[in-house]
Amino acid sequence: NKFSRILDKNNIPQPVWESVTTDKKALKFAQKVGFPLLLRPSYVLSGTSMRVVQTRDDLISILKKVDITTEHPLVVSQFIDEAQELEIDAVSQNGEFIAFTILAHVENAGVHSGDATIVLDNNTVKPEIALRMQEISKQISETLNINGPFNIQFLVKHGVVLVIECNLRASRSFPFSSKVNDVNLIDLATDVVLGKKVKPLGRLIPKNTAVKAAQFSFGRLRGADPILQIEMASTGEVACFGNDIEEAYLKAILSVGMAFPKKRILLTVGNTFKPQFVSEAKTLYELGFKLYSTEGTATYLKTFGVPTKIVPKGYQGGASNVVAMIKNKRVDLVINLREKEASYADWPLVLKERSDGYRMRRAAADHNIPLITNLQLAKLLIRAISKKTMQDLLVNPWHSYI
Repeated sequence: NKFSRILDKNNIPQPVWESVTTDKKALKFAQKVGFPLLLRPSYVLSGTSMRVVQTRDDLISILKKVDITTEHPLVVSQFIDEAQELEIDAVSQNGEFIAFTILAHVENAGVHSGDATIVLDNNTVKPEIALRMQEISKQISETLNINGPFNIQFLVKHGVVLVIECNLRASRSFPFSSKVNDVNLIDLATDVVLGKKVKPLGRLIPKNTAVKAAQFSFGRLRGADPILQIEMASTGEVACFGNDIEEAYLKAILSVGMAFPKKRILLTVGNTFKPQFVSEAKTLYELGFKLYSTEGTATYLKTFGVPTKIVPKGYQGGASNVVAMIKNKRVDLVINLREKEASYADWPLVLKERSDGYRMRRAAADHNIPLITNLQLAKLLIRAISKKTMQDLLVNPWHSYI
């Protein structure tokens, strides 16, 4: 409530939200704002038990499972669909900016920052957006009289910059920001905390491109659904440099254990994403990959001149269904883009779920087949492998990139 009032006082936009203490208030807010909504229980870390709900039925189902009280309210906020997520890592001294850098998520908002693929370069964020982020961060820093490290997360849609949250601490991306810019932000923050006068450095803009990719351990988490969502699931991360985003991204995914696809790719694309994925499917076909898909995806892509071999769904049985195909390692990559409207009403996620999509994703995790479940990541991967080969991924010393 205090932070929200600070934003309102400074005319800084934020998603509409309300802290509710009864089911009735939550449903009333939903009726006023509409769906989708983001639900955040009290006292959560790393997005634990946070959920995006798409329908009234989902909201009612979740409210039945959550104890909402005056001491433990539920924050319900408008979820901005199809929004870009950006961050600032910064250090201030007595409210004055000392140094800051701007990071961009590859995935749209809705993926926890610890799981997101993050880009740090000199051209991904538009200058006018970067300037607005700087103005907002400066206002917040001065108002709170920040003396040390902090991180602010933003949403951007149609050129409008909204604040998600401000973390008055070093973020998990501070080592990444420091290494890429060759400025140790923690050293600066330490000097600030110790009361030393620190010379302002302004915005730190890297010379080249770096990409941070998350490391997941779904193969060791029996039953877990290997998807990207609000709740953090990664167990580590790597950062790689390149002369462009494609080179840096390919190095990063290789570093977390993902292999390049060689011959065969399985595509299962929900109706919401089919129109946005046609171009990428064409690119894969033109690159010479043998494409497999379930009937709905195959029928849709065929109308755009992209032939795929139809594979039965898991529940249809047979030795050549999609689940068996993955288990037998007859594909090199699985791209599974499920419907946005998929229900999140099970809170926490029920591990015994047996939908066809879940069985495919689980088979990929259990048999070490690379899996992509996010549209923006799929687009970046396909663009990258269409432009780069393994020989293009140069191994250079760190200092050559700074």
